[in-house]
Amino acid sequence: MSGKFVATGKFGTHTVVWSPAKLYAKTGNPLFVWCEIDRCRSADPPRRLPAWVLRYLAGASREIVDVDIAILEPRARQRRVLGALGFGGQGGTNPWDEMIKTRHSINVAHTDLAKVRWQKNPSARRRVNRAREDWDLPDH
Repeated sequence: MSGKFVATGKFGTHTVVWSPAKLYAKTGNPLFVWCEIDRCRSADPPRRLPAWVLRYLAGASREIVDVDIAILEPRARQRRVLGALGFGGQGGTNPWDEMIKTRHSINVAHTDLAKVRWQKNPSARRRVNRAREDWDLPDH
């Protein structure tokens, strides 16, 4: 299942398609898991969660259940639960900022793809090829 967002730029409006499964595998950003959960639940009729999402939830549930509430203080428990879900990196990157950067990178690649088509721009072609490799973008 893929996600979509609309990008508008100098070369027109286009729909950018991305795969939360591939992006999660490449970045480890848990927001892509939650995007997939939301997409599955929002579909009509709702779709079953894919195996990769279930693996993520199973791993997180093990860690959450193992939190020792008798020993840890409430804030420590909250940090452990957030860490189990992939949101608790100590001094790490912000998953929301990283998701925005990833989506921007994909959007730039699609915009460059339009440049390649319309202007035969060689530097844009290199950026598109690099982004296709980085993000497994389809070859339109």
